[in-house]
Amino acid sequence: TEGSEAFILDGMEKLLENSPNVKIMFEYSPWLIAAGGTQPQDFLQKLFNLGFQLKEISYESTLEDVSIETLLSTSRQHELIAIR
Repeated sequence: TEGSEAFILDGMEKLLENSPNVKIMFEYSPWLIAAGGTQPQDFLQKLFNLGFQLKEISYESTLEDVSIETLLSTSRQHELIAIR
């Protein structure tokens, strides 16, 4: 989605309301999200406000807990999954 993640999340409102166990896998790139017009912190906070916990998909394909603070402390890309 190359920076449009926040807009897609907004468009998924009804789907998210009707799917309590939904999981969202996405590539988190803070500079692309910012270039798309959304502050990365606002996007991440919205996911948490919707009840999601974020996990980073490691190079070994394991899921690791990750916080907003950790994600905001770097400009690198992360492979994430949002789980409720």
